[in-house]
Amino acid sequence: MKFLLLLLLACTTGYSQIDLEKDTLLLDEVTVLQKNKFRVKKIKYRSSCTFLESFTSSTEVVTLVDELSEGYLRSIKFNFNNYISSHDDLYKLEDTELELVLYEVNSDSTPGKAYSQFIRKFIVKKEDKGPMEIDLSAYKIYYPGKLFIGLRALDKSDHKARKIEVDGICNANDQYLSYFKTDSNLWKTHNHISALSMEIKVAVLK
Repeated sequence: MKFLLLLLLACTTGYSQIDLEKDTLLLDEVTVLQKNKFRVKKIKYRSSCTFLESFTSSTEVVTLVDELSEGYLRSIKFNFNNYISSHDDLYKLEDTELELVLYEVNSDSTPGKAYSQFIRKFIVKKEDKGPMEIDLSAYKIYYPGKLFIGLRALDKSDHKARKIEVDGICNANDQYLSYFKTDSNLWKTHNHISALSMEIKVAVLK
Protein backbone atom coordinates (compact mmCIF):
# COMPACT_ATOMS: atom_id res chain seq x y z
CA MET A 1 0.00 0.00 0.00
CA LYS A 2 2.87 2.33 0.85
CA PHE A 3 4.54 1.52 -2.49
CA LEU A 4 1.35 2.33 -4.40
CA LEU A 5 0.96 5.69 -2.61
CA LEU A 6 4.55 6.69 -3.53
CA LEU A 7 3.95 5.73 -7.16
CA LEU A 8 0.82 7.90 -7.36
CA LEU A 9 2.64 10.86 -5.83
CA ALA A 10 5.48 10.50 -8.37
CA CYS A 11 3.07 10.42 -11.31
CA THR A 12 1.16 13.45 -9.99
CA THR A 13 4.39 15.41 -9.53
CA GLY A 14 5.59 14.59 -13.07
CA TYR A 15 2.25 15.58 -14.61
CA SER A 16 2.13 18.93 -12.79
CA GLN A 17 5.39 19.99 -14.48
CA ILE A 18 3.96 19.82 -18.02
CA ASP A 19 3.18 23.21 -19.56
CA LEU A 20 0.60 22.38 -22.23
CA GLU A 21 0.88 25.76 -23.92
CA LYS A 22 4.67 25.60 -24.06
CA ASP A 23 5.06 21.94 -24.99
CA THR A 24 2.35 21.69 -27.66
CA LEU A 25 3.51 21.66 -31.30
CA LEU A 26 1.15 23.47 -33.68
CA LEU A 27 1.05 22.04 -37.19
CA ASP A 28 0.24 24.66 -39.82
CA GLU A 29 -0.49 23.51 -43.39
CA VAL A 30 1.68 20.42 -43.21
CA THR A 31 1.18 18.07 -46.16
CA VAL A 32 1.72 14.38 -45.44
CA LEU A 33 2.11 12.14 -48.48
CA GLN A 34 0.77 8.85 -47.20
CA LYS A 35 1.54 5.79 -49.29
CA ASN A 36 -2.03 4.58 -49.18
CA LYS A 37 -3.41 7.86 -50.56
CA PHE A 38 -0.90 8.77 -53.26
CA ARG A 39 0.76 6.98 -56.14
CA VAL A 40 3.66 8.18 -58.25
CA LYS A 41 3.10 8.72 -61.96
CA LYS A 42 5.69 9.86 -64.46
CA ILE A 43 5.87 11.22 -67.97
CA LYS A 44 8.87 11.32 -70.28
CA TYR A 45 9.49 14.02 -72.85
CA ARG A 46 11.67 12.19 -75.38
CA SER A 47 12.09 12.12 -79.15
CA SER A 48 14.34 10.67 -81.83
CA CYS A 49 14.94 14.25 -82.94
CA THR A 50 17.26 15.89 -80.43
CA PHE A 51 18.12 19.58 -80.23
CA LEU A 52 21.00 20.69 -78.01
CA GLU A 53 20.11 23.80 -76.03
CA SER A 54 23.30 25.77 -75.38
CA PHE A 55 22.98 27.44 -72.01
CA THR A 56 24.97 30.65 -71.94
CA SER A 57 24.85 33.17 -69.11
CA SER A 58 21.38 34.26 -68.01
CA THR A 59 19.62 31.86 -70.38
CA GLU A 60 16.25 30.56 -69.18
CA VAL A 61 14.14 27.93 -70.94
CA VAL A 62 10.80 26.49 -69.80
CA THR A 63 8.42 23.85 -71.18
CA LEU A 64 4.71 23.47 -70.49
CA VAL A 65 3.92 20.27 -68.57
CA ASP A 66 0.18 19.59 -68.55
CA GLU A 67 -0.22 15.84 -69.01
CA LEU A 68 -0.34 14.67 -65.40
CA SER A 69 -3.07 14.86 -62.78
CA GLU A 70 -2.67 17.29 -59.88
CA GLY A 71 -0.48 16.21 -57.01
CA TYR A 72 3.01 16.91 -55.67
CA LEU A 73 6.25 16.98 -57.64
CA ARG A 74 8.58 14.13 -56.68
CA SER A 75 11.48 14.55 -59.10
CA ILE A 76 12.56 15.99 -62.44
CA LYS A 77 15.27 14.50 -64.62
CA PHE A 78 17.23 16.37 -67.31
CA ASN A 79 19.98 15.23 -69.67
CA PHE A 80 23.25 17.13 -70.02
CA ASN A 81 26.19 17.11 -72.45
CA ASN A 82 25.13 13.86 -74.11
CA TYR A 83 26.52 14.49 -77.56
CA ILE A 84 29.71 16.37 -76.83
CA SER A 85 33.16 14.82 -76.81
CA SER A 86 35.36 16.00 -73.97
CA HIS A 87 38.19 16.28 -76.51
CA ASP A 88 36.27 18.41 -78.99
CA ASP A 89 37.99 21.79 -79.21
CA LEU A 90 34.87 23.38 -80.70
CA TYR A 91 33.08 23.15 -77.37
CA LYS A 92 34.73 24.57 -74.29
CA LEU A 93 32.28 23.71 -71.54
CA GLU A 94 32.39 25.14 -68.05
CA ASP A 95 31.02 24.16 -64.68
CA THR A 96 27.65 25.89 -64.56
CA GLU A 97 25.27 26.73 -61.75
CA LEU A 98 21.64 26.22 -62.72
CA GLU A 99 18.35 26.87 -61.02
CA LEU A 100 15.27 24.74 -61.48
CA VAL A 101 12.43 27.17 -62.26
CA LEU A 102 8.66 26.69 -62.01
CA TYR A 103 5.96 29.03 -63.30
CA GLU A 104 2.21 29.10 -63.17
CA VAL A 105 0.38 29.05 -66.52
CA ASN A 106 -1.49 32.16 -67.66
CA SER A 107 -4.84 31.94 -69.42
CA ASP A 108 -3.07 32.54 -72.76
CA SER A 109 -0.66 29.63 -72.08
CA THR A 110 2.34 31.85 -71.36
CA PRO A 111 4.53 31.62 -68.24
CA GLY A 112 2.90 33.40 -65.32
CA LYS A 113 3.87 33.91 -61.70
CA ALA A 114 7.07 32.22 -60.57
CA TYR A 115 7.17 29.81 -57.67
CA SER A 116 9.36 32.29 -55.81
CA GLN A 117 9.03 30.41 -52.51
CA PHE A 118 10.88 27.48 -54.07
CA ILE A 119 14.58 27.74 -54.87
CA ARG A 120 16.55 24.69 -56.03
CA LYS A 121 20.06 25.38 -57.32
CA PHE A 122 22.63 22.85 -58.46
CA ILE A 123 25.88 22.67 -60.40
CA VAL A 124 26.45 20.77 -63.63
CA LYS A 125 30.16 20.13 -64.05
CA LYS A 126 31.75 20.25 -67.47
CA GLU A 127 32.57 16.53 -67.26
CA ASP A 128 29.00 15.55 -66.34
CA LYS A 129 27.31 13.60 -69.09
CA GLY A 130 23.89 11.98 -69.22
CA PRO A 131 20.81 12.13 -66.98
CA MET A 132 20.66 14.08 -63.72
CA GLU A 133 17.65 13.63 -61.47
CA ILE A 134 16.60 16.39 -59.05
CA ASP A 135 14.83 15.00 -55.99
CA LEU A 136 11.94 17.26 -54.93
CA SER A 137 10.14 14.90 -52.53
CA ALA A 138 11.13 16.91 -49.44
CA TYR A 139 9.73 20.21 -50.75
CA LYS A 140 6.01 19.31 -51.04
CA ILE A 141 5.60 21.35 -54.25
CA TYR A 142 1.99 21.35 -55.38
CA TYR A 143 1.44 20.54 -59.04
CA PRO A 144 -2.01 21.86 -60.09
CA GLY A 145 -2.20 19.87 -63.33
CA LYS A 146 -0.08 22.20 -65.45
CA LEU A 147 3.13 24.13 -64.89
CA PHE A 148 6.00 25.56 -66.86
CA ILE A 149 9.14 23.71 -65.80
CA GLY A 150 12.64 24.64 -66.87
CA LEU A 151 16.16 25.78 -66.13
CA ARG A 152 17.95 29.10 -65.64
CA ALA A 153 21.70 29.67 -65.94
CA LEU A 154 22.93 31.78 -63.02
CA ASP A 155 26.50 32.64 -64.05
CA LYS A 156 26.57 36.11 -65.64
CA SER A 157 30.33 36.44 -66.14
CA ASP A 158 30.27 35.96 -69.91
CA HIS A 159 27.04 36.37 -71.84
CA LYS A 160 28.29 34.74 -75.04
CA ALA A 161 30.34 31.79 -73.79
CA ARG A 162 28.79 28.35 -74.18
CA LYS A 163 28.38 26.84 -70.70
CA ILE A 164 26.69 23.46 -71.02
CA GLU A 165 24.37 21.56 -73.35
CA VAL A 166 20.89 20.42 -72.34
CA ASP A 167 18.99 17.85 -74.40
CA GLY A 168 15.81 19.06 -76.04
CA ILE A 169 13.18 17.84 -78.49
CA CYS A 170 12.94 19.23 -82.02
CA ASN A 171 10.31 19.22 -84.78
CA ALA A 172 7.39 18.74 -82.40
CA ASN A 173 5.94 22.22 -81.94
CA ASP A 174 2.48 20.80 -82.50
CA GLN A 175 2.88 18.67 -79.36
CA TYR A 176 4.82 20.88 -76.94
CA LEU A 177 5.16 24.54 -75.96
CA SER A 178 8.39 26.14 -74.78
CA TYR A 179 9.57 29.68 -74.07
CA PHE A 180 12.93 31.30 -73.44
CA LYS A 181 14.27 34.61 -72.21
CA THR A 182 17.58 36.27 -71.43
CA ASP A 183 18.35 39.58 -69.73
CA SER A 184 15.45 41.29 -71.45
CA ASN A 185 13.01 39.43 -69.17
CA LEU A 186 10.60 39.10 -72.10
CA TRP A 187 9.34 35.60 -72.80
CA LYS A 188 9.62 34.51 -76.42
CA THR A 189 8.36 31.35 -78.08
CA HIS A 190 11.24 28.97 -78.62
CA ASN A 191 11.43 28.26 -82.36
CA HIS A 192 14.25 25.72 -82.21
CA ILE A 193 13.41 23.57 -79.24
CA SER A 194 9.92 22.10 -78.87
CA ALA A 195 10.50 20.92 -75.31
CA LEU A 196 13.25 20.23 -72.84
CA SER A 197 13.99 16.52 -72.75
CA MET A 198 12.98 15.50 -69.24
CA GLU A 199 11.17 13.03 -67.03
CA ILE A 200 8.70 14.31 -64.44
CA LYS A 201 7.36 12.30 -61.52
CA VAL A 202 4.28 13.43 -59.59
CA ALA A 203 2.62 11.89 -56.53
CA VAL A 204 -1.04 12.03 -57.50
CA LEU A 205 -4.17 11.21 -55.52
CA LYS A 206 -5.51 7.73 -56.14
